Amino acid sequence: MENPSVGRIVHFVDAYSNHRAAIVVDVPEGGRVWQCVALAWYRIGNTVGWIHESLVPYDEDTKANLTWHWPERV
Repeated sequence: MENPSVGRIVHFVDAYSNHRAAIVVDVPEGGRVWQCVALAWYRIGNTVGWIHESLVPYDEDTKANLTWHWPERV
């Protein structure tokens, strides 16, 4: 798996299982850096604006809610 870096586009799975494009805004130092990242994503609906999520875990296998994964290739 590639290590994420600031500025990369990933998918964030929100609380309703929607996959949202998100930008990596921080990668914690040390340890297994690819496990958790900070993301910013834009929501259209009840809330309009950038939403910042901290320490979002990586989940490529099940793509559980409130996790991130690399975008699917189509």
